[in-house]
Amino acid sequence: MGEAAAEHCSELALLLQNEHFGIRESAVVVLSGLLGTERGVHQLGRVLRMLEDSHPRVRWAVVKGIQGGACPEKALANNAQQVMDLMGNSDCGVRRTAQECLKEVIRLAVGQEKLVEAAAQDGNPLVCKCMMDVLKRLDQTELMTHMKSLGMLITNQDPEVRQQCADLIGKMGPIAAEGSGLLVELLHDKDARVRWAAVTGLGKMGSSASHHGEALRKLSQDGDAITRRAAMDALKRMAMQSHRSSEQNMDRYNPSWDVSSGTMSMHISMSGHRSMMGGMNGYNHGSMNIFNGGYDRRPQSSPGYMMGGFISPNNQYRQGSRRF
Repeated sequence: MGEAAAEHCSELALLLQNEHFGIRESAVVVLSGLLGTERGVHQLGRVLRMLEDSHPRVRWAVVKGIQGGACPEKALANNAQQVMDLMGNSDCGVRRTAQECLKEVIRLAVGQEKLVEAAAQDGNPLVCKCMMDVLKRLDQTELMTHMKSLGMLITNQDPEVRQQCADLIGKMGPIAAEGSGLLVELLHDKDARVRWAAVTGLGKMGSSASHHGEALRKLSQDGDAITRRAAMDALKRMAMQSHRSSEQNMDRYNPSWDVSSGTMSMHISMSGHRSMMGGMNGYNHGSMNIFNGGYDRRPQSSPGYMMGGFISPNNQYRQGSRRF
């Protein structure tokens, strides 16, 4: 049936000009179902032009047809500008259906980076919001491929677009450290919501954005109470992550040994602890047990002997010659 209908694409295209909206709607439905065929794909431009139709049912038939996903992604990307142009239409109904159609076009052809860049360059807030709605569905790795497009949006005239841009960059977290500079630019935005989103995004990046700490400290004196609180929270998160990272580095510290007069000592980190066991001084640090006169660098889970006593993994001293 589909192949037979595809042979009559030109006749169906003529029905798009019929005076009765029901016939135009039916023609859109049939042609939309043929967009995946070799002949039908060439009718995509005609189908998209029906977004300007005076009747809402015809316009929504176009949206539903595109949502069917039969049309090749490349063809959608090549015709996306036609839909973007409708965002400036004087009819709010046309703008609304064009907006929904563009969301679907970008979603289906999101792998086409040029399409996303074209939407970002368009400048029309409606176009940009369509793009944002689609990008929100992507994971962190997929979002990274569109960092260039996000960089174009931080100067958009609509504060909501700038705020959503900051939200998306922050969503990527530490892996988007290269985009932290974009968020710093938004820290000076005149809109408090945008500043708050930028501060929150930097906080999500954690210690990877700690070199912007001075800019955040200035925001802790911001005129907006919510932004001030977000700046302090971001600074606290960065400090905690930096401290945790420092502790991990100390735990991996390579001790230096000093041997003199038959005794052995070791410089250990502060995370080591000392225990007094039956007159024997010892340290237990990580996987190493150190005693006056000898040491064992094997993991605590490995078997070993120590005459006179030993330290078990739970740091209990026991008498006798035992395995530990």
